[in-house]
Amino acid sequence: MQRISVLAGLTALLLTAPLIKASASPPPIEVTPEYVKTLPYTFVFTNEDRNGLIAVGVTVTPRKGRLSPGLLARLHLIEEKAELAAIPLEETREEGKVTYWFHISPALIAQSRFDFYILSGKEEHLPNGQTRFIAIPGTLEYQFPIRDYVAIKKAAKPAKAGAGHKFSVAKRF
Repeated sequence: MQRISVLAGLTALLLTAPLIKASASPPPIEVTPEYVKTLPYTFVFTNEDRNGLIAVGVTVTPRKGRLSPGLLARLHLIEEKAELAAIPLEETREEGKVTYWFHISPALIAQSRFDFYILSGKEEHLPNGQTRFIAIPGTLEYQFPIRDYVAIKKAAKPAKAGAGHKFSVAKRF
């Protein structure tokens, strides 16, 4: 009798485990320039030519309220449908907004993406006066195809040897 209840319990666990995992977080959302206008944050993408690489800054500001403490970003470098790297990005927080910076080769822009995560959770105040963020299941993941948000301009021929073409572009979404 005990053996049957253990098998029944394991069977129930195996059948419900995929459902629990699936309900923990919704699937990632590919963010088009039109869809980004519906998000609770504004996104400003800036880019600049830096010696053959594109320096990209993404500044995120809440449309209402304060900035969530549970934000993360990653750069996914993709070439020919193969992911070369997933790089966690360091954030800079100031004056109610967060900014992420990265450099990318123009050759990788077509398929690479910037992923932005809003973690579910709460802040906990510690006895020493600091706070920490405790994440719980329910992360929202937004995937920004870099090609839709970063403008690449063709470099003009340099006026003299060694001179480079510099440009800066900002797109607000």
